[in-house]
Amino acid sequence: MIIPLPDAMNNHQYYNALYYERLGHTVLLQSDISLLSQKIKSTLLLL
Repeated sequence: MIIPLPDAMNNHQYYNALYYERLGHTVLLQSDISLLSQKIKSTLLLL
């Protein structure tokens, strides 16, 4: 599921998503494709 989240400083949804990303339950998509691919590879290595 892809949900767009604005990264405004006062956006609680963004900070909740960051929390769940740190837990390993979600991946936040980056606008830079190389950063995204590195994040996916590191997540898959942890499984």
